[in-house]
Amino acid sequence: MKGREPIESTAMARTTQGWLRAVRTSLGLSQSHVAARASMTRQAYADLEAAEERGAISLNSLRRAAAAMDADFNYSIVPRAAEANASAPAPKADVDDNDLPVELR
Repeated sequence: MKGREPIESTAMARTTQGWLRAVRTSLGLSQSHVAARASMTRQAYADLEAAEERGAISLNSLRRAAAAMDADFNYSIVPRAAEANASAPAPKADVDDNDLPVELR
């Protein structure tokens, strides 16, 4: 993972307008159209876009808006550098190898 670009310089960086608005406008959809598909008022949908810009939106609201735009919702946390995690203890497995199907052992 050496030479990995900082997240700020990748395509995953946060947009200045928020992902909901960026995706909606790139699809050519109006707030009213997305709101109707999400069974909410246009103002309620506009509030979601504003909440996302403030960093105050819930994951459930993002899922709902994505579904209304017929889009997949993916949430991820990506380590910035392998070196930063080198001293972290390895996570414990919640599943014993014997619990896995034979093809996954």
